[in-house]
Amino acid sequence: MPPSPEERTLLEVDSTTGRVSTTSDAPLQFTIQFADRGVRMPQSIVLDGVNRVAAGSCPTESGIGIGLFPAANASAPGLGGDSATSTLDVDWSGPTIARITVDWTLPYECVLTQQTAHGTSTFTIFPNGRIVRHDVATPSTTLLTNDGNPCGCGAQTNFFFTSYWSFSLAQAVMPDGSPMVDGALAGCAVYSNHTIGVAWPDGATRLLTESYSAFVHDWATDSPTLPPTQRELTSAILLSNQTAAARCGDVVADLDDFPINVGGSQVVTDDSGVYVDTRTHHDPVTITAPRRLPRGFAVSLDVGDFAEVTRSPEKDDGWFATQTDNGRVVFWFRDGLGVGETITIDPR
Repeated sequence: MPPSPEERTLLEVDSTTGRVSTTSDAPLQFTIQFADRGVRMPQSIVLDGVNRVAAGSCPTESGIGIGLFPAANASAPGLGGDSATSTLDVDWSGPTIARITVDWTLPYECVLTQQTAHGTSTFTIFPNGRIVRHDVATPSTTLLTNDGNPCGCGAQTNFFFTSYWSFSLAQAVMPDGSPMVDGALAGCAVYSNHTIGVAWPDGATRLLTESYSAFVHDWATDSPTLPPTQRELTSAILLSNQTAAARCGDVVADLDDFPINVGGSQVVTDDSGVYVDTRTHHDPVTITAPRRLPRGFAVSLDVGDFAEVTRSPEKDDGWFATQTDNGRVVFWFRDGLGVGETITIDPR
């Protein structure tokens, strides 16, 4: 007999290093390693034995992180990041979902003064390969102005302030399989044995192709000045075993994010990509969706010691898993949910 949902471990998380790896029970096998110094952003995402996070040099967007061109990169030091102080906290250590928060402070010299950039990036990692990232970042201490003097690790020029994911050189395509273009809301890095889908909340995006493929969101683009204004962004990627550019649409469909109905009320995702219902439930709770809900979605509920989870139509063993979070239960659903299908959670 398979273990109950409460007993299944889909992710193994090192509470010190933040290393996350899937177990054989997870639907996709991958490992994520965070840097142990400098800005402790992810330094590797390994699929099929290959690390797909790209290395480069400051000031171009390399690794995974926050870019302040031409001054600095807040990314893992081995991938082009700059000297910085940083902390890593494991907020959720599984057994189903992991959440890692990286807080960083990055000093640099620009406009002939000492500047400091600061931010936090929270990575929520699901066992099907979905990774939701929430960034909060401030680029400088004072207003930056292009005055022709050296800035950080680059010559002075206009400023870009970005959040980005950079991967080893790939076939970069739109959801319909055509070549990636700037302004896209979603796209894919396609390799011979897997694909990485990327989704953004708006079209302030571009593809940077150096010796690698960087998927970039611009908070500021080619600007002669840059104020010390805090910016915020939620983006997501999906690791997939698809291998055809024409299937990019299928990959990024699993990053779709829209309100659902939980117990008769509309519920939206938080900054971690989890649907959070703030109410306390004593009666059965039914979940439905207005259109097909992607695979690997998660719902956080206050249902006490729930007794039973049922689905119509029924699924085979392993279709959901759970973990606790400060008295709440986070339910992860492997197969998504179609129109007219229901999931019911009985808290009794």
